[in-house]
Amino acid sequence: MKTRQLSLLQKKILLSRGWLTTQSTDFSSALLELCYRREFQAGQTIFFEGDEMDGLDGLVSGSVGLYSSPTDNLPVLLHVSGPGEWTDGGRALSKENARIVSPVARNDVTVAHVSTQSLRALEGEFPDLRLRLVALSSIYLNFFTLLNADNSNRDIDALTRAAIRRLLGEGFLPGCEFPGDPVEIPVTQNEIAELARLSRNAVGPILRKLEQAGAISLGYRKITVLNRNLLQG
Repeated sequence: MKTRQLSLLQKKILLSRGWLTTQSTDFSSALLELCYRREFQAGQTIFFEGDEMDGLDGLVSGSVGLYSSPTDNLPVLLHVSGPGEWTDGGRALSKENARIVSPVARNDVTVAHVSTQSLRALEGEFPDLRLRLVALSSIYLNFFTLLNADNSNRDIDALTRAAIRRLLGEGFLPGCEFPGDPVEIPVTQNEIAELARLSRNAVGPILRKLEQAGAISLGYRKITVLNRNLLQG
């Protein structure tokens, strides 16, 4: 694993989507100056559910599968994160700061990491840092609230469309309120099925129907959203 400072382009990526779109320019600039780059290969686990937080991690490039590990069960895929999304580090400075998910690199990824020690130093410059971290925690809270609401639906068509909308960040991720189409998402049909809590055989026909309607285009290990309005319930 290599560590390096962030480039200007990498900082722009983190400023364009997700948590930092809700923060002031001076704070975001100061935070990113403290970040350094960490690189992980496909299949590597960035950290494990239950680990103590050692800071914040923002995804710069690549994609990461977020897994939970229910007792006595196989890991469950909850979400596929893309550039601009930060890990569950909103509680990094609190006493109860165990990780709630296990991010696994789906391809070679670059992550911006800022340590807990650097965050404590930053708090001297920004006394409201903990409130800013609450804003990060609220993104995760909104995601899990949305996930539970989506999964309460028993209609397989609605479950599939909702899974794709979550991949776009709709309903929980700042910076996605006025997106443009098309948007390419590096996700397989099997993963969409897992996110929707459905079988691959159930999801396949629905995806083909959405493609015929002009909502998406199916590709190898990816889908392209052409018209997100057609994904609404």
